[in-house]
Amino acid sequence: MVSSMPDTLAKFYVELQGEVLKLNKHWILLHEVLLDDFGPRKTPTLRAADPFFFSEAMYLFHDSILLISTRLLDPAKDRKNENLSFLNFIDKATISESDKDGAKSRCVKIADELSAIRTHRNKRIGHNDLDTKIGVNSLPRLEVDEVWAVISKINELMNFLAKSVLDYPYADYSKPFNSNYDPSRLLNLINKGLNVS
Repeated sequence: MVSSMPDTLAKFYVELQGEVLKLNKHWILLHEVLLDDFGPRKTPTLRAADPFFFSEAMYLFHDSILLISTRLLDPAKDRKNENLSFLNFIDKATISESDKDGAKSRCVKIADELSAIRTHRNKRIGHNDLDTKIGVNSLPRLEVDEVWAVISKINELMNFLAKSVLDYPYADYSKPFNSNYDPSRLLNLINKGLNVS
């Protein structure tokens, strides 16, 4: 269990777990409130309520997910500063070299997939050519399946490290909220407000 680990590594694990939980919370809020299965905003509810706000919120959550994922996959250190990253945790963990190599290999594969998503994101915010602005050319869509694939692999890696380093049981990070919280409640409230008005 975590309590049997050195204090610094135990704290490291808790902080790392907190980032993974935050990543999954942001994903659920993005997916359940702002997106349908294939990417478009939930309409007509959000568009009728405030199209600008919810469009901006969708991309802010998306960017937050990419940022958290990127930081989790940072090198162990940047110059003299240690990072809150999987690679740093792996370096500090007392596990076999084969387990360390396997965990680092997972990090590389996740980083490769994340790189493609970041490229799509950068094209979306970086284009300033006229044809794109007036809709002649289309930018890459926000690909839900690609984002979820990265998050799923991060969750699997977290469980792999928990088991191999801590002998800790499986955790379902895809359900980060307690049972009393329902992300769809926001949509229900908006619907009620629209009906009243």
